[in-house]
Amino acid sequence: MVHDTQQAFRIILDVMARPGKIGQLGTGTGSTALLALTLLDREVSYHMLPGFNEQLQQTIALYTLAQLADPSSTDFLFISATTPPHHIQEALIEAKNGTLTDPHQSATIIFQTPHITEGTTWRLTGPGIQTSTELTFKFSPELHHIRQAKNQEYPLGIDMIIIDTTGQIAAIPRTTLMEEVI
Repeated sequence: MVHDTQQAFRIILDVMARPGKIGQLGTGTGSTALLALTLLDREVSYHMLPGFNEQLQQTIALYTLAQLADPSSTDFLFISATTPPHHIQEALIEAKNGTLTDPHQSATIIFQTPHITEGTTWRLTGPGIQTSTELTFKFSPELHHIRQAKNQEYPLGIDMIIIDTTGQIAAIPRTTLMEEVI
């Protein structure tokens, strides 16, 4: 397992440094568990919105010792592909976005989606992107507006990691600007 999490960490760093790039993190439904086991430890907190199975939650608790927290104070917020939209909106609004003295005390949002290549197409610009790139995933304009509001006062903001059920992973850091492609 240590080798798997080390390899996963390298992939996560790569997609965070290159917003919009799609990496492969394991295969199948176990990829969300691998992501959690890689990022969580007993010094951070997490919250899982409705839609995740009990076995995943037990695995995270057993192997990481990370603390459960509410959406407003959690370090990692996990959103399932089946989480109702109103729960997602409420959690994003509540998610912490750091302070000017401690911008790193913000939440990282983990979006699980059925397929990264399905949904709304977004044009991404910012650090790590030469000119622009496009990423398609299930993310509504309403959620985009919430993200924009959370990220409007840099260095404050939330970072996002998108993972699908096949293990594909992409990231959109707070410094990346998103624009819907119409």
